[in-house]
Amino acid sequence: LAAASCIQVGSSDLLSATFAEHVCQGEDQEFGKCAPQPPCKECTAIDCVFSAWGPWYDSGGCVGLMFRHRAVKVANNECGTPCVGSKIESIKHEKAECAAEVRDCVFEPWSSWSTCASIMDQAIRSRGVLHQPTVDGTP
Repeated sequence: LAAASCIQVGSSDLLSATFAEHVCQGEDQEFGKCAPQPPCKECTAIDCVFSAWGPWYDSGGCVGLMFRHRAVKVANNECGTPCVGSKIESIKHEKAECAAEVRDCVFEPWSSWSTCASIMDQAIRSRGVLHQPTVDGTP
């Protein structure tokens, strides 16, 4: 492992040559074998085991989710397999009291027909929107 940094102390430019003096700083390390070590002890694998999933519960409010948890029932040792998977799950759950009102688009009543000023004219009536639709409503 070597760590070094070089910094430029000075330079002088000539037409075709450059002079630069560098100062290097750092350290160097090497690693070697240790004296013989006793062999590692035998390891009997203990694999991780999850507990059963708990019941679904509502976390309160109008978040639109329900949750359930499980815990690590048996932790793995150094040669065992770790648990794979989540410890918490969520599913969509909308409470009736939190559901948004679904409303379709509602028009105002028609106005009266206009009168025609000549035989070339056309009668017109109109209406506007009384209520805008909600997200799930029909436009």
